[in-house]
Amino acid sequence: MNMQSLFRYAGIAGVISIVTFLLILVLPAMAGNTSSGLIMSLYAVNLLTSLVSLFVLFLIHRSESPMLSMVAFAATTASSLLSFGADFTNPASPLMLTVTILYALAALLYGWLGMRSARLPRGIGVTALVVGGIAALSAAAALAGAIELAGMLLMVANLAWVAWFVWLSYYFLTSKPLANAAAQG
Repeated sequence: MNMQSLFRYAGIAGVISIVTFLLILVLPAMAGNTSSGLIMSLYAVNLLTSLVSLFVLFLIHRSESPMLSMVAFAATTASSLLSFGADFTNPASPLMLTVTILYALAALLYGWLGMRSARLPRGIGVTALVVGGIAALSAAAALAGAIELAGMLLMVANLAWVAWFVWLSYYFLTSKPLANAAAQG
């Protein structure tokens, strides 16, 4: 598979991830059931498709910073897998706190890598740093016992994640020079 195709798939996966995330937010309000099979299926699709896009970010950054890009992708993967058992209504629960810390770590690392990379617009890195910073504040609030604040901050981080993924998906779908630079790196 050539890099241009991989970038296209990552862009499409990012769009699917965004749409499923928004459906996860809207459907429980409409249906009143947050634990339905449909919501859990959408959640699984959201996580798996976001991992596709984040794997491509790993590929972009691995030539410039192999260890940090691997840690970012590992933290993303661990956070995604652990989140299936997490209680999202209690940000201070040990599992949810672990998920949030890994989520913050991954976003901060992807942001740092994006800021330093010539292969991505700087704004994509800045947006990832915002996601990671807000998620880190959420974890700190949960540790301090401010459960409602932690939940609100995590929701803001997730909305910032949507902005990050919109920009990232758009860039993957529209940028031929990015694919060429990655293929040469």
